[in-house]
Amino acid sequence: MPATTRPKTAPAATTTALARSAKSTSENPVKNKRGRPRALTLDDATLEKVEALGRLNCTHLEAAAFLGITEKTFGVFLREHEEASEAFEEGKAKGTLSLRRWQLKRAENGSDAMLIWLGKQLLKQTDKSNMELDGKIVVSFSE
Repeated sequence: MPATTRPKTAPAATTTALARSAKSTSENPVKNKRGRPRALTLDDATLEKVEALGRLNCTHLEAAAFLGITEKTFGVFLREHEEASEAFEEGKAKGTLSLRRWQLKRAENGSDAMLIWLGKQLLKQTDKSNMELDGKIVVSFSE
């Protein structure tokens, strides 16, 4: 039976020399191609999705689920990319503004419940009524 042959590999000295020549320098940056690729990339399409998720007032967990990543990965992405974090926060602000606009329009159309709710939220109005008692309270028990 013939013996199996193994492919020849470069001697250790040659491998080391190749590694040294491939090191990153200021003139010749070499990107690390090891490890898993990033789950999210900072591009226009991703920024649009992140802002849209903010407009819906999504939590990090909900946004991560939509993007197909973990909540931790989404948090790291926002921390590493200020532009993405700003897009998410801007989306939240726009969503809040839209909601307020819809509520005010509903109140303008005569929704009593919405008028009461907005009065409580924005004008600090309350339902509380103050009762003052003058005199004595008499309680009697009969058998």
